[in-house]
Amino acid sequence: MLDLLLHTILPWAIALTLVFEAITILFRFGFRVQATRDTARYVARWTRGLRIHHGYWGVPLLVLGGAALGTSIGPAQAAAWMVIVGLALIKSDLMHHFLVLWPITGRHEFDLVYPERARYRK
Repeated sequence: MLDLLLHTILPWAIALTLVFEAITILFRFGFRVQATRDTARYVARWTRGLRIHHGYWGVPLLVLGGAALGTSIGPAQAAAWMVIVGLALIKSDLMHHFLVLWPITGRHEFDLVYPERARYRK
């Protein structure tokens, strides 16, 4: 299991983290998309004002994949890829907010709710 983690899961998770972060940076600075500003009118109604970060999607993938790997339920490759993608999503989200946005913009923008949350709670 340790061999799988060190030689397969971590290298792929690091590589995929960098790919996800490159895409996130491209949208944020290349296309000038800001989630708080540009997705609020579409997403906030469905989430009742809660902001959904891409790292949130990684948590269930990581947990389910880790559980499947630990108990040998299902194909090991599928479980390993769930762990890899889950780790990459979480790391990319944290990297984006705290290592990219914060130094560049002066704000980490890791908001848990959209700024005008009250408007979307109807």
